[in-house]
Amino acid sequence: MFKEAKDSFDNELLDEATSTIYHFGYSEEQSRFFGYAYRSGEDFVSEQLEEEFRQKPGLLNGGYEIKEFPIDPIKLSDLQKAEDAEKNIEDRVGIGGEIHSFSMQNISKDEGQADILMQIRRCHRFDDFEKAYIEMSKKLPSS
Repeated sequence: MFKEAKDSFDNELLDEATSTIYHFGYSEEQSRFFGYAYRSGEDFVSEQLEEEFRQKPGLLNGGYEIKEFPIDPIKLSDLQKAEDAEKNIEDRVGIGGEIHSFSMQNISKDEGQADILMQIRRCHRFDDFEKAYIEMSKKLPSS
């Protein structure tokens, strides 16, 4: 489905751009959460995700263990941003802005239908948020 949607656009920028779509849900039959990734580099083939913390992009200088939330992911993001800034401009991902966490929790009181609480919250705003926002705004076409 995602590959067909991408193929329907006639835009040369899409040939250079990459994207990943994440799909999360809860299986009442299995009483567990699940996740899938659909990556443009893999023609959006469905890939089931393991239950673990993930970050994108990975660190060049090895792993980083998450022990305390949200403190450790914020530290990890600062490391990712610093590594990204060292790259040539054309190779950068462009890490910045804000960090948001998404969580899903089964808060059901009984064995009946699952009652899933989903939360999105801002965990961190990078120090250069305002400066970067102003710089990006200057590059927008005027109307």
